Amino acid sequence: MNKNKRWEALEAETTWETTGVDGRSSMPVQIVERVLTAKDTIDNVVSLTEIDKNGEIVRHETAGGKGANLQTLLVTGTTNTKKTRKARKESEASTTSECSQTSEVSLDENGEPKVQYTIYKPHKNHKVLAGKLFNRNYNTRKAGKTRQNLKRVDRDDMSTSIDDMHQSVHIDDAYIYKPSRDFRFCLGDYITPESCTIKPVFVRRSSIESVQPSEAGVITSDETEDESSGPLNVVDISQVLRAPHTFEWTLLDISTWDTLEDEVDELKADNKVYVQWLDAERTRLSIDASRLVLGEKQPHGASILMIVVERAILSKKEHLKVLLNSDIAPSGPFSYQILRGLLKHAANLQEVVAILSKLVAEWKEGGVAAPECIDVHRSQKSRFELKRDFFQPAFNSSMLATSAPVMSAEKMASILRDEAMSNEEPEERFERIDFETDDFDFEDADDEKDPVIEKLKCATCDCTKNSELFELDDSWQCRDCLCKHIVDQIRAKCIPLEIPFVLGDGQSAYDILPAIIPLPLLNFYTKIAATESLANVDGGDIGECPSCKQLVHIDHNTNEFNTSSCYSCGIHWCPKCEREPHFPMTCSAFATWIGKWEKEYELHVLEKTEYLKRIQCACGYTMEVRDQASRAECGGCGRVFCPQNLAMLEVAYWSRDEMTGAAVRKLETSAVLPARCVESIVASKQIKKEFSDVCGEARQLRFSTSKKTEFEKAVRKLKSTYAGVEKLRDIRKTVLTIVENGLAYVYIEKKQEALALKPQLSKLMKQWLAIEAEIQHPRCDFPTRYEAIEKNLSKVLEQLKQINA
Repeated sequence: MNKNKRWEALEAETTWETTGVDGRSSMPVQIVERVLTAKDTIDNVVSLTEIDKNGEIVRHETAGGKGANLQTLLVTGTTNTKKTRKARKESEASTTSECSQTSEVSLDENGEPKVQYTIYKPHKNHKVLAGKLFNRNYNTRKAGKTRQNLKRVDRDDMSTSIDDMHQSVHIDDAYIYKPSRDFRFCLGDYITPESCTIKPVFVRRSSIESVQPSEAGVITSDETEDESSGPLNVVDISQVLRAPHTFEWTLLDISTWDTLEDEVDELKADNKVYVQWLDAERTRLSIDASRLVLGEKQPHGASILMIVVERAILSKKEHLKVLLNSDIAPSGPFSYQILRGLLKHAANLQEVVAILSKLVAEWKEGGVAAPECIDVHRSQKSRFELKRDFFQPAFNSSMLATSAPVMSAEKMASILRDEAMSNEEPEERFERIDFETDDFDFEDADDEKDPVIEKLKCATCDCTKNSELFELDDSWQCRDCLCKHIVDQIRAKCIPLEIPFVLGDGQSAYDILPAIIPLPLLNFYTKIAATESLANVDGGDIGECPSCKQLVHIDHNTNEFNTSSCYSCGIHWCPKCEREPHFPMTCSAFATWIGKWEKEYELHVLEKTEYLKRIQCACGYTMEVRDQASRAECGGCGRVFCPQNLAMLEVAYWSRDEMTGAAVRKLETSAVLPARCVESIVASKQIKKEFSDVCGEARQLRFSTSKKTEFEKAVRKLKSTYAGVEKLRDIRKTVLTIVENGLAYVYIEKKQEALALKPQLSKLMKQWLAIEAEIQHPRCDFPTRYEAIEKNLSKVLEQLKQINA
């Protein structure tokens, strides 16, 4: 009603006019003006106006502040005059008595009906509506007295206020303005028990806004029980985005060159580069020149140099926009002016590729590649670094391992390239219409004027640079907007990327990514997308070899013994916990067993030990070592010392920086270990003798280099006498591994089915010891007995697989 301040511009007299059918006033009118306040009260009348039948104002009363009661204005008149507390009480008492004698407020003094209009207006002071009228200079003593006086209000005053409430005019709540929040709430109303609190998840706002509700993990009523990780599975790519790289472009004048198609055909003849057109119109081209940078000696891993070439028209001359995309940072100042100066003398596309590959190779040789992040836990060595022999193929059975092929960056890229390949049939594609031809008629265009063709622009930011625009199925997007969109999708783990590029025959959307995002982010996406693709196809995964650190494909469906062997270096390991193979034990059971077994093996199998030294190092780490040992290392800081006299054997150790928490290498100044406490304790047994004796004998025989060498020499001598004797080498490693780990499984699990395997494992060990003893001079029934071992071994393996199934 108050739009454009119409209510304020309206004269007050016009609101008081009430006319009947004949144009004259029909009955008396009473106009009551109230103000909106934070509290629901009736003491908010600021103006009272009464008009008789003739339209003359017979009464006009006003009230200041937050307003007054209607009955107070009717009886006492204007309340602007200052009164004492006692005078106000007497006035209210008289008002109450007079009001009690009045029958109805809707009747005038003559008993005739009258019309009452109630008008609600906002108060001129906005603090009245917000309930923020508070005087900082308020006297606390007066406030205390006021509270005391309020307690003395008698019942007559309460009944008077109730009568006033009943006698006031009531307006429908639907037409009364109410604040959006209740100002009577406090912080205590929002306190919830700890069981109801939800841990906040902080994600980037752009990540959420860029993902559709179905992709962002919107939880429906049927999925609430399964979802526990949060509303959105966000990937942290902050380190990838901050990784050093080069992403720079420049323009080259190619008006004197041959056609670009001829240059590309000549470049494709070189097997060291990978060339691919990126669009159907052949305006963009990508060149992978990583092999030229690495050379023939080094293996080609992830791409380190991608060159993107784009057509451009500048000053009516044909130009090339050359983009240098590398994960190697420049060795010094670098800009598009420097890049243009390096390429301005290039006579063809091959020279451009040669100059850029040589430049990046110089950066790489100069040590300007992306530095590896410093591991703050370098003092805590991995299991492979501590026990390398347990992972070697010489001591592990190939019968129990599944080969893990190396997943090179080229192979992962080919997987994603094939998935994003354009394989649509001609009849399934959208019809491409050329608006510049005369075959298309514009129905809305004027026949006398040429149709106006709109200039291409980005659908998001209205960018009009043709060299920056990429054509999608339904729109055009610029490079910057696509980069933001791709980053948001990778962060939200929306894999594979759903970007509807317009592609030609045999072209892939994956090849367009180097023209939009830097190489570190592209290599990161390649790894996680290939992992997701393999998991969807065969349930496999991409792991890392603990030795050569190459990415390998692990197929969980065929890996029935939970053991993988690297196809490149041959290392055996458990892909789940990255420890040595431990079938049939689970990873958690093996962690429990190995802590006890290694201490038992060192103290009571290799050498009988009666007493130990319990030493608490200066770093706070407590360790137990043999009192007669000649060397020991602290597991907390890496200090190396002699347990007999605590003399330091190495001065370097690790320490934690108090400010940053990073691991720092320091030198020990003391010649003796700075131990906090040293005490002598009895070396108690950790595992029962019946288990430790057999497991210890199997381990000693398995990892003994001399015993292994003697056995292999004997097998080579028997090669010409007995057929198939060569497989005894792998059977030996399999039997010794299964006996040790199988008895450990029986000891840890203590299941009824597992306990039944103990006699069979002991029998298998005895059979093999007999073969090991006579391998130099076998008896006539030698083939029969090692075939019996083979059958017994297969039987034990089947039973273990059934128990673990």
